[in-house]
Amino acid sequence: MWHNYRLLNKICALLWLGSTTYLLLSGAVFLMNTDYFDVDVINVRGDVQHLEADSLRSTIVKNFKGGFLNLDLNMAKGALEEIPRIESVEITRDWPRSLTVHVKERKEIARWERGGLLDSGGVLFEVPSSKVLPMLSGPPNSHETVVREYLKLDRLLRGSGLSLEYLGLSDEHSWLARLRGGPTLALGKKNLEPRFLRFMRFLPEVEKSLGKKVDYIDLRYTNGFSVSSIVY
Repeated sequence: MWHNYRLLNKICALLWLGSTTYLLLSGAVFLMNTDYFDVDVINVRGDVQHLEADSLRSTIVKNFKGGFLNLDLNMAKGALEEIPRIESVEITRDWPRSLTVHVKERKEIARWERGGLLDSGGVLFEVPSSKVLPMLSGPPNSHETVVREYLKLDRLLRGSGLSLEYLGLSDEHSWLARLRGGPTLALGKKNLEPRFLRFMRFLPEVEKSLGKKVDYIDLRYTNGFSVSSIVY
């Protein structure tokens, strides 16, 4: 064997490769566990009007193990996304010893009559809020459907000076709306948007002809509506 130079060269190459690999792995393990790469700075970016940056940093520190190189970002991300006010989080490494946390805050657009707040995606969550918000209601687990209809009607009202105070879906799947400082609207089970547009088109003429404020409008008719000063 000692006179087989080809075999000796192969053995030497394998030994060199093995020792190099071992050194590299040992160095990587050392770097991942050394204090030099501990995370020193956690930067918080994004909309954090209702969130305290120090509290977010504390949550991250409590939920990661290791240093900059072997930090489990998914574990820290998951812990932050359990906070009701947070809609989404992205965490990135910034060489050599810092993290940047990009936060998107969950914004409430309405209250749910059964309890809690709703965002524009129909997600129900519970946090303190002093905002004046429309009230939405409906059968159990219908909040996503009600939010979708609310957003459609809200878009129709933009620029009109009017806003919804209440939108509800009954157990019979019939819709009832109330404008802030305005009438209650019986919208029925379907064709909500065309009926709502009909109401907006004729409300000024109706109030002018009656000479008084309208309290209740039934829009469930095919080609018209009825008006009353009594809310049924």
